[in-house]
Amino acid sequence: MTFNSNQRYKIVMTEPLSNQNIQVLTQLYLPIIGQDAFSIYLNWTTIWPTRTALTSHIDLLDQLNMSNQRFIQARQRLEALGLVQTYQQQITLGTQWAYEIFLPVSAKQFFAEKLLVGLLTHFVGETEVARLQAFLVPEPPVIAGQNISQGFFDVIGDLDLTKAAQLTVAAPVVSPLMTSLGNSLQRLDLDLIADMLKSRRVTKLELQTHAQNLLLAKELYGLSDTDLVRVLQQHIKKDQTIDITAVERQLAAEYKASFQNGAPVEEPATPASNDQANPLIAAANAMPPLDFIGDIREQTNGMMTSAEIKTIKDLAKFGKLPSSVFNILLYELSVVEGRSNLSKALLEALYNDWSQAGIKTPAQAIEYLKKRATDQKSQPRYPKNNRQTMVLEKQPEQKPDIKPLSADEQTTFDTMMAEMIAKEQPKED
Repeated sequence: MTFNSNQRYKIVMTEPLSNQNIQVLTQLYLPIIGQDAFSIYLNWTTIWPTRTALTSHIDLLDQLNMSNQRFIQARQRLEALGLVQTYQQQITLGTQWAYEIFLPVSAKQFFAEKLLVGLLTHFVGETEVARLQAFLVPEPPVIAGQNISQGFFDVIGDLDLTKAAQLTVAAPVVSPLMTSLGNSLQRLDLDLIADMLKSRRVTKLELQTHAQNLLLAKELYGLSDTDLVRVLQQHIKKDQTIDITAVERQLAAEYKASFQNGAPVEEPATPASNDQANPLIAAANAMPPLDFIGDIREQTNGMMTSAEIKTIKDLAKFGKLPSSVFNILLYELSVVEGRSNLSKALLEALYNDWSQAGIKTPAQAIEYLKKRATDQKSQPRYPKNNRQTMVLEKQPEQKPDIKPLSADEQTTFDTMMAEMIAKEQPKED
């Protein structure tokens, strides 16, 4: 059964949210999950101590001024970051939901995971990540002098601990995020990459050393294992180790160049005067496509998928449309039509259509959209069960060219006709 805002839910949570948890959630998680997910999480965690009965989703959505679609997208971000696990429960009267709440990982754990650091860097930049790390995970103090502290068994000695060993100790709560990150390397085929780099004498152990960095690059830039090998081959040192810093630098440079310098189509030298007064055209002229669509998603509390990034990069490399025109196409799909996800087939079809239409400027793109909308409105519409009467135009009859028979052909023809008449004569009698 699909989600309905009238369905009820309950919250399952074992630990309250501390001030440190809120700080990590605000500083590290918020840029990734967005404001909607942040608001839902705070709502659920702050009212948890007083929650004793089932609550309707519609009360939550009214309180947060949120639509069903926005709620589902925000909940999925919370699930992806390991903050919530969702359970759909079938009961006699229909469907109800249970949301198990997990605390954010500590700042130290967060910065120890390269995937999380790379994802945060994607949203806020390297400078801000460095500032956050210095603020939330400060360096341990260096204390002068000799450490003479006693150890555990130095003090406990031979105390009988057999009874304590029989006690059942509660298992610690493991964040779903850390479990997911532990299994994430399954999406990286190290055996295949090692075989492809065998001629360069790069060992699998060396690849495992940089596995987190390679997985992050693969996910962020939408690369295949083959694409990854292509870049790695260019940055293998003389001792058969990988210069992972150079790999990351090249991928970032290619990522930017694919939008800034990758399209060979010439942009208009100076926009027309009426273009300067149009904020949409001004933004389309000023930004590369990925930044343009990324800004749209950020304003709608959304995020781009790796498939979208790869498709847009590939289309931009074709250079059939100027970047400013490509931006108008993305605006039409994301804002005007309200699509939260752009499929590869749709983008390729429209990109091909616009390039064949010869659109060179944002103003031409807007006029093209207006004309297409007008043409669609002018087409007559008929009821589904009403069949149109098809009128076939009668073509004038054309007389075939008749050639006269030769003497021999005429004799043969007369003989055949006489035989046919003779056969039919008895039937008439």
